[in-house]
Amino acid sequence: MELASWVGMIGTVLAFLLFLPQARHTWTNRARPERLRGISLASQGCIIANALVWGLYAAFTDAFWTGAPGIINAPLAACTILLLLRGRRNTGSAEGSVDRRAYAARATASL
Repeated sequence: MELASWVGMIGTVLAFLLFLPQARHTWTNRARPERLRGISLASQGCIIANALVWGLYAAFTDAFWTGAPGIINAPLAACTILLLLRGRRNTGSAEGSVDRRAYAARATASL
């Protein structure tokens, strides 16, 4: 294997390792949405977009290692988005109902 391939492979491993702690945190706390509040949906979308762009670049230039991190990171980011949306939906409905009741109680009290 030539030097450029080794550098690309090392870069791929580092890109995957960079995302691994957040993926682990998300999976570990998937049943506790309150612990996932600090994770941004926008950043996960950017990870997917980044993976797609580098994947296209890799396909056009036959440079596999430039797109390889996206093979792992994009599905992890997609799973993170699904877990975040599920958690926000579950807590959002409960919080929303509490907020509506509190608003209704204040509105009634002001009459």
